[in-house]
Amino acid sequence: MPALNSVSAVRSRFFAAALRRLAPLFALLALALVGLGVWTLSQNDKNLFALAGISMQRVSESADFRLRHVVADEYEHVEREALLAALNLPMGAPLLPMELGAAKSRLEDLPWVAQASLRRVFPDTLEVRLREEIPFALWQKDGHLFLLNRGGQAFLELGPARAYNDAKATLGDFASLPYLVGAGALDAGVSLSEALRPYPSLRQKLRAAIRVGERRWDLQLEDGIRVQLPEEGALPALARLQRLHEDHDIFRRDIASIDLRLPDRIGFRLNEGARMPEMGEAAAEAWEPAAGGAVTQTGDDNETRGDG
Repeated sequence: MPALNSVSAVRSRFFAAALRRLAPLFALLALALVGLGVWTLSQNDKNLFALAGISMQRVSESADFRLRHVVADEYEHVEREALLAALNLPMGAPLLPMELGAAKSRLEDLPWVAQASLRRVFPDTLEVRLREEIPFALWQKDGHLFLLNRGGQAFLELGPARAYNDAKATLGDFASLPYLVGAGALDAGVSLSEALRPYPSLRQKLRAAIRVGERRWDLQLEDGIRVQLPEEGALPALARLQRLHEDHDIFRRDIASIDLRLPDRIGFRLNEGARMPEMGEAAAEAWEPAAGGAVTQTGDDNETRGDG
Protein backbone atom coordinates (compact mmCIF):
# COMPACT_ATOMS: atom_id res chain seq x y z
CA MET A 1 0.00 0.00 0.00
CA PRO A 2 2.79 2.52 0.71
CA ALA A 3 4.12 1.89 -2.82
CA LEU A 4 0.70 2.57 -4.32
CA ASN A 5 0.37 5.82 -2.40
CA SER A 6 3.77 6.86 -3.60
CA VAL A 7 2.90 6.15 -7.26
CA SER A 8 -0.36 8.08 -6.90
CA ALA A 9 1.42 11.05 -5.37
CA VAL A 10 4.03 11.03 -8.14
CA ARG A 11 1.32 10.97 -10.81
CA SER A 12 -0.51 13.84 -9.16
CA ARG A 13 2.64 15.94 -9.00
CA PHE A 14 3.42 15.10 -12.65
CA PHE A 15 -0.02 16.15 -13.94
CA ALA A 16 0.01 19.29 -11.80
CA ALA A 17 3.42 20.27 -13.17
CA ALA A 18 2.30 19.53 -16.74
CA LEU A 19 -0.84 21.63 -16.26
CA ARG A 20 1.20 24.53 -14.93
CA ARG A 21 3.49 24.34 -17.97
CA LEU A 22 0.59 24.15 -20.44
CA ALA A 23 -1.63 26.69 -18.69
CA PRO A 24 0.07 29.73 -20.26
CA LEU A 25 -0.49 28.26 -23.73
CA PHE A 26 -4.16 27.61 -23.04
CA ALA A 27 -4.52 31.06 -21.50
CA LEU A 28 -2.94 32.73 -24.54
CA LEU A 29 -5.22 30.73 -26.85
CA ALA A 30 -8.20 31.80 -24.74
CA LEU A 31 -7.09 35.43 -25.00
CA ALA A 32 -6.86 35.13 -28.79
CA LEU A 33 -10.37 33.67 -29.02
CA VAL A 34 -11.70 36.30 -26.63
CA GLY A 35 -10.10 39.02 -28.72
CA LEU A 36 -11.80 37.65 -31.81
CA GLY A 37 -15.14 37.73 -29.99
CA VAL A 38 -15.77 33.99 -30.32
CA TRP A 39 -15.33 33.09 -26.64
CA THR A 40 -16.82 34.52 -23.50
CA LEU A 41 -15.00 34.11 -20.21
CA SER A 42 -16.30 31.72 -17.57
CA GLN A 43 -15.13 31.21 -14.02
CA ASN A 44 -13.07 28.19 -15.17
CA ASP A 45 -11.32 30.40 -17.71
CA LYS A 46 -10.48 32.87 -14.95
CA ASN A 47 -9.02 30.03 -12.89
CA LEU A 48 -6.90 29.07 -15.87
CA PHE A 49 -5.50 32.59 -16.12
CA ALA A 50 -4.73 32.53 -12.40
CA LEU A 51 -2.96 29.17 -12.74
CA ALA A 52 -0.89 30.53 -15.60
CA GLY A 53 0.05 33.54 -13.50
CA ILE A 54 -1.58 35.91 -15.98
CA SER A 55 -3.35 38.98 -14.59
CA MET A 56 -6.53 39.74 -16.51
CA GLN A 57 -6.33 43.26 -15.16
CA ARG A 58 -2.86 43.67 -16.71
CA VAL A 59 -3.91 42.04 -19.98
CA SER A 60 -6.93 44.35 -20.25
CA GLU A 61 -4.78 47.40 -19.65
CA SER A 62 -2.01 46.41 -22.06
CA ALA A 63 -4.47 45.39 -24.82
CA ASP A 64 -6.71 48.37 -24.08
CA PHE A 65 -9.70 46.10 -23.41
CA ARG A 66 -11.77 48.74 -21.62
CA LEU A 67 -15.50 49.30 -21.40
CA ARG A 68 -16.50 52.16 -23.69
CA HIS A 69 -19.89 51.05 -25.05
CA VAL A 70 -22.96 49.28 -23.63
CA VAL A 71 -25.20 47.88 -26.36
CA ALA A 72 -28.81 47.01 -25.50
CA ASP A 73 -32.13 46.92 -27.33
CA GLU A 74 -34.95 49.27 -26.44
CA TYR A 75 -37.41 47.70 -24.02
CA GLU A 76 -41.00 48.53 -23.25
CA HIS A 77 -40.66 48.80 -19.49
CA VAL A 78 -36.93 48.96 -18.71
CA GLU A 79 -35.38 52.33 -19.48
CA ARG A 80 -31.73 52.63 -20.45
CA GLU A 81 -30.92 54.79 -17.43
CA ALA A 82 -32.25 52.10 -15.08
CA LEU A 83 -30.34 49.43 -16.98
CA LEU A 84 -27.03 51.30 -16.72
CA ALA A 85 -27.59 52.07 -13.05
CA ALA A 86 -28.22 48.39 -12.30
CA LEU A 87 -25.12 47.34 -14.23
CA ASN A 88 -23.02 49.67 -12.08
CA LEU A 89 -19.97 49.16 -14.31
CA PRO A 90 -17.91 52.34 -14.82
CA MET A 91 -16.93 53.35 -18.32
CA GLY A 92 -13.22 52.87 -18.94
CA ALA A 93 -12.96 49.95 -16.51
CA PRO A 94 -10.91 46.91 -17.65
CA LEU A 95 -13.22 44.54 -19.54
CA LEU A 96 -11.64 41.16 -18.78
CA PRO A 97 -11.83 41.07 -14.96
CA MET A 98 -15.40 42.45 -14.78
CA GLU A 99 -17.71 40.36 -12.58
CA LEU A 100 -20.59 39.97 -15.01
CA GLY A 101 -22.40 37.46 -12.77
CA ALA A 102 -22.99 40.12 -10.13
CA ALA A 103 -24.12 42.61 -12.80
CA LYS A 104 -26.54 40.01 -14.19
CA SER A 105 -28.04 39.52 -10.72
CA ARG A 106 -28.49 43.27 -10.29
CA LEU A 107 -30.31 43.49 -13.63
CA GLU A 108 -32.62 40.62 -12.69
CA ASP A 109 -33.50 42.45 -9.48
CA LEU A 110 -35.22 45.14 -11.58
CA PRO A 111 -39.02 44.69 -11.37
CA TRP A 112 -39.66 44.12 -15.09
CA VAL A 113 -36.63 41.93 -15.84
CA ALA A 114 -37.37 38.19 -16.02
CA GLN A 115 -33.95 37.20 -17.35
CA ALA A 116 -30.71 38.98 -18.29
CA SER A 117 -27.62 37.92 -20.25
CA LEU A 118 -24.34 39.81 -20.70
CA ARG A 119 -21.51 39.27 -23.17
CA ARG A 120 -18.16 40.94 -23.68
CA VAL A 121 -17.57 42.00 -27.28
CA PHE A 122 -13.93 42.91 -27.57
CA PRO A 123 -12.20 45.23 -27.60
CA ASP A 124 -14.52 47.68 -25.78
CA THR A 125 -18.21 46.67 -25.71
CA LEU A 126 -20.63 45.00 -23.33
CA GLU A 127 -23.75 43.51 -24.91
CA VAL A 128 -26.85 43.30 -22.71
CA ARG A 129 -30.01 41.35 -23.50
CA LEU A 130 -33.14 41.28 -21.35
CA ARG A 131 -36.34 39.28 -21.34
CA GLU A 132 -39.13 41.33 -19.83
CA GLU A 133 -41.94 39.98 -17.68
CA ILE A 134 -45.29 39.39 -19.39
CA PRO A 135 -48.18 40.42 -17.11
CA PHE A 136 -50.81 37.72 -16.76
CA ALA A 137 -53.14 39.05 -14.08
CA LEU A 138 -53.71 41.58 -11.32
CA TRP A 139 -53.57 40.25 -7.79
CA GLN A 140 -55.25 42.05 -4.93
CA LYS A 141 -53.85 41.37 -1.45
CA ASP A 142 -54.21 43.31 1.79
CA GLY A 143 -55.62 46.30 -0.06
CA HIS A 144 -52.75 46.49 -2.55
CA LEU A 145 -52.58 45.61 -6.23
CA PHE A 146 -49.77 43.58 -7.81
CA LEU A 147 -48.90 42.41 -11.30
CA LEU A 148 -48.46 38.66 -11.72
CA ASN A 149 -46.44 36.87 -14.39
CA ARG A 150 -47.48 33.58 -16.00
CA GLY A 151 -45.60 31.69 -13.32
CA GLY A 152 -47.94 33.12 -10.68
CA GLN A 153 -45.22 35.35 -9.18
CA ALA A 154 -45.92 38.92 -8.11
CA PHE A 155 -43.22 41.02 -9.76
CA LEU A 156 -44.50 44.59 -9.40
CA GLU A 157 -46.62 46.41 -6.82
CA LEU A 158 -48.89 48.99 -8.42
CA GLY A 159 -50.11 50.58 -5.18
CA PRO A 160 -53.32 50.72 -3.12
CA ALA A 161 -56.13 48.81 -4.83
CA ARG A 162 -58.71 51.47 -3.93
CA ALA A 163 -57.00 54.05 -6.12
CA TYR A 164 -57.37 51.76 -9.13
CA ASN A 165 -60.83 50.47 -8.29
CA ASP A 166 -62.13 54.06 -8.10
CA ALA A 167 -60.59 54.96 -11.47
CA LYS A 168 -59.83 51.84 -13.50
CA ALA A 169 -58.65 53.95 -16.43
CA THR A 170 -55.47 54.70 -14.46
CA LEU A 171 -54.42 51.08 -14.99
CA GLY A 172 -53.68 51.92 -18.61
CA ASP A 173 -52.42 48.87 -20.50
CA PHE A 174 -53.21 46.66 -17.52
CA ALA A 175 -56.93 47.52 -17.38
CA SER A 176 -57.84 44.46 -19.45
CA LEU A 177 -55.96 42.02 -17.19
CA PRO A 178 -58.12 39.80 -14.97
CA TYR A 179 -58.12 40.20 -11.20
CA LEU A 180 -57.23 37.33 -8.90
CA VAL A 181 -59.01 37.83 -5.58
CA GLY A 182 -59.38 35.80 -2.40
CA ALA A 183 -57.32 33.61 -0.11
CA GLY A 184 -55.33 31.05 -2.09
CA ALA A 185 -55.87 32.85 -5.39
CA LEU A 186 -52.15 33.39 -6.01
CA ASP A 187 -51.21 29.72 -5.56
CA ALA A 188 -54.11 28.43 -7.67
CA GLY A 189 -53.86 31.12 -10.37
CA VAL A 190 -51.33 29.22 -12.51
CA SER A 191 -53.54 26.13 -12.77
CA LEU A 192 -56.50 28.35 -13.70
CA SER A 193 -54.43 29.96 -16.43
CA GLU A 194 -53.53 26.53 -17.83
CA ALA A 195 -57.16 25.43 -17.67
CA LEU A 196 -58.23 28.49 -19.70
CA ARG A 197 -55.45 28.15 -22.28
CA PRO A 198 -57.56 26.05 -24.75
CA TYR A 199 -60.35 28.65 -24.61
CA PRO A 200 -58.93 32.03 -25.65
CA SER A 201 -62.40 33.54 -26.12
CA LEU A 202 -63.25 32.75 -22.47
CA ARG A 203 -59.86 34.03 -21.35
CA GLN A 204 -60.50 37.30 -23.18
CA LYS A 205 -63.84 37.80 -21.44
CA LEU A 206 -62.46 37.12 -17.96
CA ARG A 207 -62.34 40.19 -15.72
CA ALA A 208 -61.91 38.65 -12.29
CA ALA A 209 -61.32 35.22 -10.78
CA ILE A 210 -62.51 34.99 -7.19
CA ARG A 211 -61.19 32.12 -5.07
CA VAL A 212 -64.05 30.82 -2.91
CA GLY A 213 -63.14 29.13 0.35
CA GLU A 214 -59.69 28.31 -1.05
CA ARG A 215 -61.44 25.45 -2.89
CA ARG A 216 -62.89 26.63 -6.18
CA TRP A 217 -63.29 29.61 -8.55
CA ASP A 218 -66.03 32.05 -9.47
CA LEU A 219 -65.29 33.77 -12.77
CA GLN A 220 -66.59 37.30 -13.35
CA LEU A 221 -66.90 37.98 -17.07
CA GLU A 222 -66.92 41.29 -18.90
CA ASP A 223 -70.64 40.91 -19.63
CA GLY A 224 -71.35 40.96 -15.88
CA ILE A 225 -72.06 37.21 -15.82
CA ARG A 226 -70.67 35.22 -12.91
CA VAL A 227 -69.66 31.63 -13.64
CA GLN A 228 -69.44 29.24 -10.68
CA LEU A 229 -66.89 26.47 -11.28
CA PRO A 230 -66.82 23.23 -9.27
CA GLU A 231 -64.20 22.31 -6.69
CA GLU A 232 -63.32 19.23 -8.74
CA GLY A 233 -63.65 18.99 -12.51
CA ALA A 234 -62.98 22.58 -13.54
CA LEU A 235 -61.63 21.46 -16.94
CA PRO A 236 -64.81 19.70 -18.13
CA ALA A 237 -66.88 22.54 -16.66
CA LEU A 238 -64.95 25.06 -18.79
CA ALA A 239 -65.49 22.82 -21.84
CA ARG A 240 -69.25 22.90 -21.17
CA LEU A 241 -69.11 26.68 -20.84
CA GLN A 242 -67.29 26.93 -24.17
CA ARG A 243 -69.98 24.80 -25.84
CA LEU A 244 -72.70 27.07 -24.42
CA HIS A 245 -70.84 30.03 -25.84
CA GLU A 246 -70.36 28.48 -29.28
CA ASP A 247 -73.76 26.79 -29.66
CA HIS A 248 -76.07 29.26 -27.89
CA ASP A 249 -74.16 32.57 -27.68
CA ILE A 250 -74.87 32.39 -23.96
CA PHE A 251 -72.92 35.49 -22.98
CA ARG A 252 -75.27 37.74 -24.94
CA ARG A 253 -78.29 36.45 -23.01
CA ASP A 254 -79.87 38.32 -20.12
CA ILE A 255 -78.22 36.05 -17.53
CA ALA A 256 -76.73 37.01 -14.18
CA SER A 257 -74.92 33.75 -13.36
CA ILE A 258 -74.14 30.29 -14.68
CA ASP A 259 -73.73 27.50 -12.13
CA LEU A 260 -71.47 24.65 -13.30
CA ARG A 261 -70.83 23.12 -9.88
CA LEU A 262 -72.71 19.89 -10.65
CA PRO A 263 -71.57 17.68 -13.54
CA ASP A 264 -75.06 16.60 -14.72
CA ARG A 265 -76.85 19.96 -14.96
CA ILE A 266 -76.31 23.66 -15.48
CA GLY A 267 -78.01 26.33 -13.38
CA PHE A 268 -78.84 29.79 -14.71
CA ARG A 269 -79.96 32.85 -12.79
CA LEU A 270 -81.63 35.52 -14.90
CA ASN A 271 -81.35 39.23 -14.37
CA GLU A 272 -84.37 40.83 -12.73
CA GLY A 273 -87.27 41.13 -15.18
CA ALA A 274 -85.56 38.96 -17.78
CA ARG A 275 -87.39 36.24 -19.68
CA MET A 276 -86.30 32.68 -20.18
CA PRO A 277 -83.81 32.54 -23.09
CA GLU A 278 -84.94 31.17 -26.42
CA MET A 279 -82.30 28.79 -27.71
CA GLY A 280 -84.25 26.64 -30.11
CA GLU A 281 -86.93 24.05 -29.46
CA ALA A 282 -84.58 21.22 -28.45
CA ALA A 283 -82.63 23.38 -26.05
CA ALA A 284 -85.74 25.02 -24.58
CA GLU A 285 -87.11 21.65 -23.50
CA ALA A 286 -84.10 21.27 -21.20
CA TRP A 287 -84.84 24.50 -19.32
CA GLU A 288 -87.12 24.74 -16.31
CA PRO A 289 -87.67 27.60 -13.83
CA ALA A 290 -86.33 27.04 -10.33
CA ALA A 291 -87.27 28.64 -7.04
CA GLY A 292 -85.99 32.11 -6.38
CA GLY A 293 -86.05 33.33 -9.96
CA ALA A 294 -83.39 30.91 -11.21
CA VAL A 295 -83.57 28.86 -14.37
CA THR A 296 -82.03 25.40 -14.29
CA GLN A 297 -81.07 23.18 -17.18
CA THR A 298 -81.81 19.67 -15.98
CA GLY A 299 -79.91 16.46 -16.47
CA ASP A 300 -81.21 13.06 -17.54
CA ASP A 301 -82.91 12.50 -14.18
CA ASN A 302 -85.24 15.47 -14.89
CA GLU A 303 -84.57 16.97 -11.46
CA THR A 304 -84.42 20.71 -11.04
CA ARG A 305 -82.35 22.43 -8.43
CA GLY A 306 -82.31 25.87 -6.90
CA ASP A 307 -79.37 28.05 -5.91
CA GLY A 308 -78.19 26.33 -2.76
